[in-house]
Amino acid sequence: MLSTLLSWAVVRGRLTINVAQGIPLLYRTNRADAIWTEADFTAIKSHCSKELDWAIRLASLTGLRLGD
Repeated sequence: MLSTLLSWAVVRGRLTINVAQGIPLLYRTNRADAIWTEADFTAIKSHCSKELDWAIRLASLTGLRLGD
């Protein structure tokens, strides 16, 4: 994130160099298992009100994680 911020500053002329450029990532992650599926929506629908079901579906369009 720091490298991204410093790159932004370089592009806009606020800095002359990005000292964090080229630093390798410390880890990689695969969050595919945290994506809500239609089966998840169906399972929760039987346990909540219609309004909560709508709210959950709306939140899923904004990046809701399974843990949320």
